[in-house]
Amino acid sequence: MFTRIIVGWNGAPEAEAALDWALRRGDRLPIVLLHVLEDPDSRFNEERVEAVLARHGSRERWNVETRVVEGAPEQVLAEQVRPGSLVVVGAPAHKRGSRWSLAARLAGRHGGGTVAVVPPGPPPEDGRPVVIGIDGSAAALAAVEVAADEARLRGAPLEIVHAWHPPSTWTPVFGEVTDDLEVFESMHRRALDEAVGRARELGAECSGRLHRADAAQLLDELGASASAVVVASHGYGRIRRFFLGSVSVMLLLDPPCPVLVVTEVVPSAESEPTAATEHDA
Repeated sequence: MFTRIIVGWNGAPEAEAALDWALRRGDRLPIVLLHVLEDPDSRFNEERVEAVLARHGSRERWNVETRVVEGAPEQVLAEQVRPGSLVVVGAPAHKRGSRWSLAARLAGRHGGGTVAVVPPGPPPEDGRPVVIGIDGSAAALAAVEVAADEARLRGAPLEIVHAWHPPSTWTPVFGEVTDDLEVFESMHRRALDEAVGRARELGAECSGRLHRADAAQLLDELGASASAVVVASHGYGRIRRFFLGSVSVMLLLDPPCPVLVVTEVVPSAESEPTAATEHDA
């Protein structure tokens, strides 16, 4: 699924939580610890890295590379959001109340990679399910593969959730309400069954849940007892590529557990500038 993990590092407690989560995934992938220096006078704190690694045994057990880069964190980390990469960042310990968090900006870049946002505090207990929210789109179906892999790594069950509402413009004729709702529900049930079928093809132990509810609220509630929540990003093209769908945004504002956003690849003729200079760590 992934070929490498990039952890955004700045020495803060939320960065320690991100590194700790990456190490706990258990797949022993190469980890690049990327410390972005906005201030050339700041320095990389190797001692804090060693402290996190020590909690997981000797450093020799892990393939961890450290890189120190000058530039803007958003831009440098966004360049790592591409197919095969899992970019992990920590969520601040307090609510920012803004959609313009680093996590939301990264998850909205649509480079084809996956962004994991790890909240502060102790990691979720073992055995908790991995929850994925789907909406019937091709992007959500692709995210099922990431969710199934996370569940496999953790030896956890996979819960596939599809929340829906009748269309806001729907004005049923009296007497046809029940029949029309059954038609809508049947359509959403087929989308859920397709996702469940795909997960089982991948070997996941999974269940499907269909709810007539607000998707963001439902996933937030389920996330409180999950090991991770997985969603697909939904942007609006290359001009507004840093915007996310409303469900992803709400989850990233105050993640109830680690949240993985699987980004779509949006073809673009634009070239992204690279304003970063690496130093030896």
